[in-house]
Amino acid sequence: MTSSRLYIRTTHSKVNRFYLTKPAPISIVRDPVNNRIAIAPCSIETCANDLYSNTKKDILVCLNSAADIVHRDLLIYRIAGILFCHTAPEPFGGAKSHPGYWAYNGSTTRELLEFIVTVSYQSYWEWKGRFGIDAVVKSVNHALDLHDLIGRNKNETDELVLRGMNRSGAVKLYAIPLHLQYSGEIPGEITAVYFNARETQSRVEKKSM
Repeated sequence: MTSSRLYIRTTHSKVNRFYLTKPAPISIVRDPVNNRIAIAPCSIETCANDLYSNTKKDILVCLNSAADIVHRDLLIYRIAGILFCHTAPEPFGGAKSHPGYWAYNGSTTRELLEFIVTVSYQSYWEWKGRFGIDAVVKSVNHALDLHDLIGRNKNETDELVLRGMNRSGAVKLYAIPLHLQYSGEIPGEITAVYFNARETQSRVEKKSM
């Protein structure tokens, strides 16, 4: 007798999973108490465009809470720096030669955030597991946690921003631009974080072709 179960192999987790029903309707929402984002059930009648819009709005509300100290774009690039890695789950990670984040071809932070939100939902709806959505939630919350620890993890935060800017194809940089730095920093006292960007060189050159 043939099984009616749909067999899906999730390549990132290396775990075989059986889906007996369609993925449950969920959304990424803001927790107003902690100013963090989380996953919650949503109406099955919610259309995709509304889901994308509401999720981006909730994420931006969280990021705007830090806008008095740091440029919002810096936080978005920091989120991309966490997600845009070949070891990240689908749809962001993958083979070193062609990770999922290479699908991004935008040029603004608005488009970058839209890409992150959209592909995470699409991956879930394509029955590839919740890994992408979970990764977005963790990366946004981690970016905010790092913001709350201003001055304690500057090397890590700067490197994530630089990685996000390079791997999103925005620009090839080795130091944080002045307009994105924390408002409390004094330019004469800034020690820029430098790192080896050879790994991202092919990505940047590809986008400039």
